Parts: sequence; C-alpha cells; structure tokens
Amino acid sequence: MNDFTKEELLTLKDAIQIYLRTPSPIEAEQLRDKLRSMIDNHHEHNYVKTLDKSGMFFISMCHECKDTKPWGIADE
Repeated sequence: MNDFTKEELLTLKDAIQIYLRTPSPIEAEQLRDKLRSMIDNHHEHNYVKTLDKSGMFFISMCHECKDTKPWGIADE
C-alpha cells in the first residue's frame, strides 16, 4: 500500500537529487534508492465491488494485487 501518488514520489526523488548535489550523509542516498524502488513498484489500486469468499457480504477488492477493504454505499 502506498501513501504517496507516483507523482509525489517523483517530486520527492527530484528534491533528494538536488540535496545530494551538496555534501550529504549516506542516509540521503539510501532514501533516494528506496524512493526509486517505490516508484518502480508503484501500483494504483482499482477497487471493485466484489462478494467476499463466503458470499455473504460485499468488499472492495483490487483484482490486480488482491488488496481488500470494506465496501460501503459511498463506494458506488
């Protein structure tokens, strides 16, 4: 699950690139590498109303990664 959009991650990566042009600690390079990995593996969930495994109630499920969250009437 990502709390950032891909565009926000790209902005953070660019900001760190600017920061790295000055003498900087190794933690900034590690953060840059971690952000690069998050960007490369970014996934936008596409939740769809789906019956749960029991068939008793609806859930919202991303069928690409199988992530689920409770379904609500506001999700229609």
